[in-house]
Amino acid sequence: MLLKRFIPKSLFNRFLLIILIPSAIVQITIIYIFYYNHTNNINKHMSGSMSSQIYLIYQMHKSDKEVKLTEDFSRKTGIIPTIVKNKKIHSRYRNYKSKKFLGFINLFPIIDSFTYLRSGLQASNIDLFIIYSSKNKNRVITEIQMENDILKLDLPKKRIVTTRRGVVIAWIVIMSSITALISLLFIKNQIKSIKYLKKNAEKLGMGANVVNFKITGASEIRSLSISLIRMKERINRQINQRTLMLSGVSHDLRTLLTRMKLQIALMTKNQEIANLESDITDMETIIDEYLEFCKGGQSEISGEVKAKIYFGDIVKSYQLLHKNITYNDKIAPEVKMICKSNNLKRAIRNIIDNAIKYTKDHIYIFTKKTKNNIIITVSDDGPGVEDKNLDKIFKPFCRLDSSRNLDIIGTGLGLSITKDIINSHGGQILASRSSYGGLCIKIILPIHLLT
Repeated sequence: MLLKRFIPKSLFNRFLLIILIPSAIVQITIIYIFYYNHTNNINKHMSGSMSSQIYLIYQMHKSDKEVKLTEDFSRKTGIIPTIVKNKKIHSRYRNYKSKKFLGFINLFPIIDSFTYLRSGLQASNIDLFIIYSSKNKNRVITEIQMENDILKLDLPKKRIVTTRRGVVIAWIVIMSSITALISLLFIKNQIKSIKYLKKNAEKLGMGANVVNFKITGASEIRSLSISLIRMKERINRQINQRTLMLSGVSHDLRTLLTRMKLQIALMTKNQEIANLESDITDMETIIDEYLEFCKGGQSEISGEVKAKIYFGDIVKSYQLLHKNITYNDKIAPEVKMICKSNNLKRAIRNIIDNAIKYTKDHIYIFTKKTKNNIIITVSDDGPGVEDKNLDKIFKPFCRLDSSRNLDIIGTGLGLSITKDIINSHGGQILASRSSYGGLCIKIILPIHLLT
């Protein structure tokens, strides 16, 4: 469970880990094997040979201070000895013992190139000496204490350590980086196909008409794209068949209601006839609501609108008829939104109509754009809804006790239709108590609808 916290969420970053972690493990393993099974052995043998030659020179000078090496010996070994008179090596320069990392990995041959030369000199019972690089990067200086004098030896570096180790390491790192970069380019191309599919899936989910939906990517992604298109076609076909059937039923019922209207029109007017006409009108309204609920707002194609003007026009049409509506708009003029204009307008009108029915005096409407959302809030100062019933008001055919008024005709589908429309736009609709005492309805439309 703890490891999951450090696992990236995005697919691209997970692919990145899949490439980089094995690549790093391979590099570390190769470098380790290269040092300890190849370079290390070479350096050990070279340093052992050089320490033997140094020991020989040391013994010769120790037994005879005036000894001089032959030119042939110096030329073949590359060692240039000199004696520094009356000088001592400070004790702090004594050689140290190397320690192993994790008990078995010796890092000193990697950190210090002269580790094996130091070990070879110590094995030859030469205790007091120092080794350091010369001003000439191809030479190494070794100073050995001999009583009151110092034996200074100028050694060729290429006979102590191999000079090719940096090239090999650089080659390993560069080649691994190149292969990782090539892999990332391929992965980025695959992720691009998945992102393209995700973008179009969101549009299809919101009922948008996706034009030129290209099927790209790997075979699995192509198969998923085809399945998505076929699923959308099946859903549209099912909705169209259901809508067609309901339209036929609606047509038949409207025909009967029209006959009844004609018969009533020929009758003598009285209160009973007036009540019957009102019932017929209510039946027509209920049929329209049933039909709209079953359609689910799927028939309209999404389009682009300017959010400020769009919401402003809806509210202004109500303000012309109702003076008790306060509107506060905080959406910038340049903000645009992709939506099903008529369906979303119907959803907002349902909420405002519901607030007008039950408000006592005033309605408050606020619109604003946050970083991730557009928020529309409609509040009233009416009787409101009990907290336990707030979730029920969006259920189909739900009419709460507080709203059961026979003078208000409805089926309880208004807010259900509204919720379906908002959900089809990828948004949320929430109900809560208003700060003014009544009901507060909040619509949240996600920012990805903006262009």
